[in-house]
Amino acid sequence: MAIRRRGFTLVELLISTAIVAVLFATLMPAMQVARESARRSHCSNNVKQLALGIQQHVATQGPFPTGGWGWGWVGDPDRGSNRRQPGGWVYNVLPYMEQLATHDMAIGTTGAARSAAGATMIATPLGVFNCPSRRPAKLYPHALSTNGYMVAGATPLVAKSDYAANGGHSSFDGTAVGLWSPFFTQNASSGPSSALSDAQIDAAARTVATDPTPPTGVIYILSEVMPDAIRDGLSTTYLVGEKYLNADNYQDGVTDAGDNDTMYVGVNQDNVRQADLANLPTQDRRGVTNPNTFGSAHSISMAMAMCDGSVRAIGYTITPSVHQNLAHRADGNVVAVPRP
Repeated sequence: MAIRRRGFTLVELLISTAIVAVLFATLMPAMQVARESARRSHCSNNVKQLALGIQQHVATQGPFPTGGWGWGWVGDPDRGSNRRQPGGWVYNVLPYMEQLATHDMAIGTTGAARSAAGATMIATPLGVFNCPSRRPAKLYPHALSTNGYMVAGATPLVAKSDYAANGGHSSFDGTAVGLWSPFFTQNASSGPSSALSDAQIDAAARTVATDPTPPTGVIYILSEVMPDAIRDGLSTTYLVGEKYLNADNYQDGVTDAGDNDTMYVGVNQDNVRQADLANLPTQDRRGVTNPNTFGSAHSISMAMAMCDGSVRAIGYTITPSVHQNLAHRADGNVVAVPRP
């Protein structure tokens, strides 16, 4: 006798489809949470790798990486790693993160070859410098019409970083002692400029201590901070962490003053942030630009490495005074890192 096979009725099919839809709707938020958790972990690991690279720099060179000169200058492999190096901490940590080839692209070159090598370097993205919750490691638009020192002409697409070093508990403004010129104005040149003289650099370095509001962090313009200068403790002083960015500006690379340059320049708002009372860490938001503060694309907290290399989650509800104390390397107010 033949066996009759019974198929689904329309009602049964609709019920099955509804059940699948309900399950999918139930599981989707959980999947999104799991993905964000993985991205957050990846980002925290990036910060850890940056901290380890900086630790290797300290072990080899003595001080923490210098902040370099200003945003008109890019890293120069022929100028060492102290205050005579125009490039900032991102550039100076490259040899200790298996990126010596990137660091040395222009070594020993002159003229057009040097300019071409510099242009290639600033257009070299590196995954460890980008948060996966925010944007991939690729090239982004460049706001400046010229790159100044070493790189002739404009480079419209450059590499950017989602991480910034601790510049201190307040914004440092060297204009009172003339420090910003020519360290920030040199980029006015339409082509490769000559490096500043040792006398200019040394004179500028001497003015830092006499500024009305000297930098209190670990990495800033012309910095050469030794570990023993972190008198509040390596484990309780910020080193490098995630920077805040207007969520509308992740891709444009031009609008936000804290994200409009390449990551290979000297100190500026792209790579150094402060922790003053007006700049508490916060989650990225649309329509809100603040190029001075730390923050991230993650909810609840951001990743911050301390000067001992440990990575901590810093909550957005952190007390303003605690945030300032953790950014000041030697104010005598030693505080524990609070849990978010």
